[in-house]
Amino acid sequence: MVRRLVASYKKSSIKHKRLRIVDYIKQPRDSGYRGVHLIYSYYSDRKPTFNGLKIEVQLRSRPQHAWATAVETIDAFTGQALKGGKGGREWQRFFALMGTYIARKEKTSIVPDTPSTDSGLRGGIMYLARTLDVDSHLQAYQATLQSLERDVKGASYYLLELDSKEWTANITGFKRAQLEVALSRYAEAEKRNAEKPGLDAVLVSAASLEELKRVYPNYLADTHVFLGILREAVSGPNR
Repeated sequence: MVRRLVASYKKSSIKHKRLRIVDYIKQPRDSGYRGVHLIYSYYSDRKPTFNGLKIEVQLRSRPQHAWATAVETIDAFTGQALKGGKGGREWQRFFALMGTYIARKEKTSIVPDTPSTDSGLRGGIMYLARTLDVDSHLQAYQATLQSLERDVKGASYYLLELDSKEWTANITGFKRAQLEVALSRYAEAEKRNAEKPGLDAVLVSAASLEELKRVYPNYLADTHVFLGILREAVSGPNR
């Protein structure tokens, strides 16, 4: 499905200039990250204000996205920087192995320097999952994080404010006509968070609260898909 979507973008008649495609499925990062990135230069003949700015479209399968969500969740709640290639070595190795497990299921290139055999891969995942207590960590974050939903009915934009120390996420909705207000509130949140580690804010667009939760699971610590893949990985060899 990712390949079909990439092909669709290539054939599309959008005016933005495609600069390059980076295929992290064909050549996974050492971290285990996989996906396809399409980089464009923005162009509009009606609103040239943003012409020349770069746009990056990231395409991932659901398991690939679940992997990325789990990495961002661990980063947020443990203060690591796994997403940037840093953090604890055991956590780095765990996610590299899980990247390969998902790649083998999808019959694509495995992550560099990871086992190519079922037994080696499963053994490494089992050991690190137990050592790091991955299941309990992710379940605890998901269960404890309290989402305070307010003013979301009929919203088109959502301001998400994550506090990884208090394990809370505030969601404030704004209607389509309130975009300027939303942008102002987002700027205020970014300014507040600049000197406070553990706080993060993002302004996103979604058709409904349910779509918001589905598309941006990392901001709500929704790691149930990744946990399902992990349990499958340790329960038996790939088939």
